[in-house]
Order: sequence, then C-alpha cells, then structure tokens
Amino acid sequence: MALEIERRFLLRSDGWRALVTGQVAIRDGLLLSDVGGKLRVRVTDGQATLTRKGPRLGFTRHEYEYPIPLAEAEEMMALLARGRILTKRRSFVPVGDLVWSVDEYDDPLRDVILAEVELPSEAHPLPLPDWAGEEITDDPAWRRSALLVRALATVIKPSLG
Repeated sequence: MALEIERRFLLRSDGWRALVTGQVAIRDGLLLSDVGGKLRVRVTDGQATLTRKGPRLGFTRHEYEYPIPLAEAEEMMALLARGRILTKRRSFVPVGDLVWSVDEYDDPLRDVILAEVELPSEAHPLPLPDWAGEEITDDPAWRRSALLVRALATVIKPSLG
C-alpha cells in the first residue's frame, strides 16, 4: 500500500537557503480535485508522472504515482488541466535524518514559499529547524489546489457582459 506521510509549514526565515543540496524545476497540472483527493500530472527533468492522492487522515494519505510518457503528460496538461498548472522550483534541504522540500512558486503564486517534509511514520519525531514557521498541514486554505483557485480568481475576472 502506497502511503504519503507529510507535514507542511510556512517559513519563518530564509535560513534554509544556505543548506540547499539540490534543486529541480517542477510543472504540475491539476486534473481533478474533490473530497476524495486529487489527480495530478507532473513533469520534472523531462520525466512525467500521473499521481492520485486520497483524502488526508492525519498526516497520512494514500498516494499512487506512475510514470507516463512525456508526450501524454504534455497533452493532459494542455487538454485536461485547463489552466490549473503550477510551476515551482523545489529545493532539497537535509535536516537530521530527513530531507525537507522547499517549494518556491512562479506566477500566479509568485512569492509563495512552502516547506514540506515526508516522514517514515506519523510517530517519527520531527524537531523543527529554526526557519520552519507555522504548520499548515491541516489548513485547507494552504492546499495547492485552493491556492491555485484563489490566484486564478484574481487573474481571471468574471464577465459581466
């Protein structure tokens, strides 16, 4: 059974930047988002994946990820994501026995920077680095799908015609 055990945080400072060991550019297309979770297509370094994530139960949710042909991922982004595409730069920051991911988003979420860390179990101790701020794992307002909907609502004004 594929499980993702993840906690997400706002940042208190940019102290994480000095600890970065690698970066990758990511493009995500949201294909479906509902109470059952989400379906996403992702392109990273010329590789593509299709991911289905279930609803969260605590810090845990079911996650199934499959490699797909890059051409099919591009087609899904163009035909099915319908503008719900985010690009970001992910930095990898080792802290103790874990590697944190810090995501810096491009437009329409420019200036949004979030940190997340995947844990081997919910009971795994998580001492927070001094640059980690408020935890937002359970806050639906900070889910990427919610951020995207709000950002697009400010860019795309409804027609009054």
